[in-house]
Parts: sequence; structure tokens; C-alpha cells
Amino acid sequence: MSSDIGGIYALAILKFKKEFQQISNFEYLLNAIARLGQQHGLFCYHAPQLAIKKAKKLEYKATTKDLFSFTFQFYKKARGLILLFCFVHYKKIYPLLSFTSSGLKRNFFNTEIDFTDIEVKSSKPATDNTIDVIIPTIGRPEYLLDVLEDLKGQTLLPQKVIIVEQNPDKGSTSDFNFVAEEWPFHINHIFTHQTGACNARNLALQKVTADWVFFCDDDNKFDTNLLEGCFSKIKTYGLEILVTAYRSKSEVLLYKHAKQWGTFGAGNAIIKRALLQNVKFDRALEFGYGEDMDFGMQLRNKGVDIIYHPEIEIVHLKAPMGGFRTKIIKPWEQTKPIPKPSPTVMTFMQKNYSIPQIRAYKFILWFKFYKVQDIRNPLKYKKSMQQRWEASEAWARKIANK
Repeated sequence: MSSDIGGIYALAILKFKKEFQQISNFEYLLNAIARLGQQHGLFCYHAPQLAIKKAKKLEYKATTKDLFSFTFQFYKKARGLILLFCFVHYKKIYPLLSFTSSGLKRNFFNTEIDFTDIEVKSSKPATDNTIDVIIPTIGRPEYLLDVLEDLKGQTLLPQKVIIVEQNPDKGSTSDFNFVAEEWPFHINHIFTHQTGACNARNLALQKVTADWVFFCDDDNKFDTNLLEGCFSKIKTYGLEILVTAYRSKSEVLLYKHAKQWGTFGAGNAIIKRALLQNVKFDRALEFGYGEDMDFGMQLRNKGVDIIYHPEIEIVHLKAPMGGFRTKIIKPWEQTKPIPKPSPTVMTFMQKNYSIPQIRAYKFILWFKFYKVQDIRNPLKYKKSMQQRWEASEAWARKIANK
């Protein structure tokens, strides 16, 4: 957020008057509004085109005191301790005065801001709602058929469903025989012995012809009005990407406000097809974690916004994987020390995180993992985790260069 130029809807900024009236630093205030507001549905954008002439060099840097104050006030208090550790460990600086003076300040992390009385109505023209569905599947035919039945019952039918069926057994054949007359949409069925969700989704994306794409998993469950409800929200908010709520039957809904989303869901998202040029799932992240987050980062780096809405929901059944004679074993699982974190997560971080972000992730990972492992001696634990971290970095270089 910048105090040089910008704007905010008047009714929106008045929502913060009671909570933030004691904040005198304007830059701090704008960032406070953005941080708390985004948690409750305020959309914030960088719009450099507002300025007709731009200064060649504008630099603003928060003081160390402001940094600690903001961390203690707008994140969980434990983040202040993490910040102090990073200063001490990585910069050999001991900002104890900033730490202690900020620690007792009011925390706004759980403060509620209610925007429900502000009408949301996009001025963008309505777009065509033709949609294709892509579903990677492996060894769960009964679940896939249930998903197809849910799609069959939609009040707004998809134009085409693209299924990429994988089976690593070379002598295997498909579990399906789709009869065109049984389905109210075209089924494009691809069968391959090449496993991996990244490869499967990339194959499916090449077959998409509709204006929109629904990324769906083969163990999803949803109501008959899912697609129609998605397009209603897309029209109201003027969206190009919508991510639905996505949880198992036993999970509690954590995020209860429509918001700009910090990640991406490869099993519960609708995207405008025009955005997908030069975007694909990175196969260096195959069989690990992080491929959907990386896909989302590719979209954001193109300037695309990703919006989550809790009123549109898909249940994730989390079905067990089908049995195969060939078990996929990642090469780094056969080495010692076993990398920590997963090399695919490390690859994602190296592509998308700044050095301070990686350092903070490292500290949090080590702190949380200590409780669930067997080494009790802190010095031995630190040495072991450093070796595992370096192993992860080495494997990340290997898979990134494939």
C-alpha cells in the first residue's frame, strides 16, 4: 500500500474508523486497512496506471519498530518471536527494544470487519458461461462415475468433460467404456500409462475449447447448482478465477469470507481459458507437493486475481488410492538423509519466495517438526535438520534442471 496515490470506497474505509483511530502514521494505517480488510473480503490492487508521471525512484522502508508493531498487531503473537529470532540468527541484530515495546500492543488478528451491507456489483460485462471440465483419475472408477453423475445433474451443463485416466501397469487397459448416449455432454477420454497429476492436467488443458475450465478431482461431491452458482458469483464480482470452499465432511470451514486467495486449488477452481496461455503445471513438482500453488503463482505473476468464495462449496471425499502392482517411490525417499522439506516444496519456494520468506519457513518448519521426531538433543536436532535441508536443496536443483 502506498500513500502516494490510490483510492478506497468511502463506506469501506469507514469500517475501520473505530478500530484504527489511534494510528497516526498514514503508511502504517493503509497497510493496516489492507491487512485486516483482506481477511474479511476487501480486495486490494496495485494500479500503477493511476499515475500519469512516475518518479524515477520512490523508496519507503518501515522502521524496525514499525515492523515489529505491525507483526504483533496483525499476525499471531508467535510471529513476533519468529521475527526476533530471524533478526538475531540471520542479521546478528538484537532489536530487543522494538520487540518489547511492540509485544504489549493490541492485536487485531481476530478483529471482525463486516462488509456485508456494502453491495458488490461488478460493472464488467457478462461473459459466455460455456465450460469444460478436466478430471485426472487413477484407480478409483466408482468415485469418478459418481463425479460424472453429479455433473450430469447440473442445472448448467458443461460442454465437455476431459478425463485423463492413468494406470502405470503397462499391460493394463481402461476401466471405462463411455457410451455417448448416456451423457448430456461430450466425454473426451484419454488413457495413459504415464502417471502424475501435473502431466494429466497439462494433457487435459490441451483439449479445452470452452471459454471456462473447471478443475475437478475424481473424488469430489457437489450439488446440482454448483456450476450455475459459480457463474453467478463470477458475474457479481467480475471474476476471472473462482476457487470454491473445499473440505472433507468432518472439517470445519476455516475461511468464511470471500477473499483474495493466497494459494490455488487444482481440484476446485474455475478459470477463464484465455488466462491459460503459457501457463502449465510444472512437471518438476510431479509426485510431490506444491504444484497447484506454483500454478497459482504463475497466474498471479501475469497480474491475474484469484478469489475464494465460501458460499460455493465442494466436498472432498479424500478417497483411498486404487491399488496397483507398481508403487511409485520418489527417488529422494531412498536416500539418507531423507530431504526435509520435500524437494518439490523446496523447488516451489526457490521459484517464488524471497530469501527472508525462505528463512522464516525454515525456522517454522524446524520448530514444528521437533515435537514429532525422536531426536531430543537440540544441537543434534539442528545438525540433522540442516543436513536434511541441504539434501532438499540438492534434490531441488536436480528436479528443476530435468
